[in-house]
Amino acid sequence: MILGEIPREDNIIISFEIGTKHFDFTTSLLPKVDKDEPELVVYSEPIMIQGSCLKIDNNRCHNQSLKYFNQRSGRTHIWTDPEIEYRPKPRGHYHIKCNDESRLENRRRALRVPINFRSTCTMSNLDGKYPCTVCDVSVTGVGINIDIALAEKNPVHRLVYTRFRDEIMGKDFYITARVLHSTQLDRKTSRCGCEIVTVSPSINEYINLKQMHKLARANLYDEIKQMTVADEPEENRRKGIEFSESFRRLHPISFLSHGDPCPVCEKGHVMFIDGVFVCSECESIMDP
Repeated sequence: MILGEIPREDNIIISFEIGTKHFDFTTSLLPKVDKDEPELVVYSEPIMIQGSCLKIDNNRCHNQSLKYFNQRSGRTHIWTDPEIEYRPKPRGHYHIKCNDESRLENRRRALRVPINFRSTCTMSNLDGKYPCTVCDVSVTGVGINIDIALAEKNPVHRLVYTRFRDEIMGKDFYITARVLHSTQLDRKTSRCGCEIVTVSPSINEYINLKQMHKLARANLYDEIKQMTVADEPEENRRKGIEFSESFRRLHPISFLSHGDPCPVCEKGHVMFIDGVFVCSECESIMDP
């Protein structure tokens, strides 16, 4: 499979290392801007960090790779050492170029985010709802723990339907998956590895947010922020900085800064526009 054969608007995973830490970010492909581009060039949505696009810097990032899970073959294709360039026009996007063919790797290399949420599930051809725990999730698979009594009903190859909600991030996910294997963990619990059939589209955003938390824990957040390029005009950004500094002097304990998380909806980010702070998500006005 060559790079240009990946269906447009499918998910891809961009991987790189900073120091000894490895990071994966999920994004989606875009239609080609230039139809005359060779088959080893694709365009993708940029990785967003607090409203700014991540510019992957070769001086800081190492061992870059591009991964794509092929639903038809059940394998992950990997392109090593791609050239990833952020281009602001005609819209913010990555121009990704590879000079070689891909190599196949095991599907399990898709990024899996560990979580621990209690939920309920239903299975095809079985009546009732059963307690379960969602243990990890990725764009291709999900791991769940179920009661051993349910496992004895042979869940392999059945469709499982479940939902979980991350209360901290406020994200809901509805998952339909096919059980590929089941392993007994102890006398009461069995672990099921499942291949996702359908999942809420916001799974990409959720996984990337989890990666942001990983960046913060690795004390590399400031270094990553240095690689971002803001989409807003320089004048607005300068005004936001000047205003937040003066507001901080007047209110040393409770203050807002341009780009902070919104204190109202906790989903958007505070933007300084025409002398007031406005949330980019709920549009709440926070006029000091």
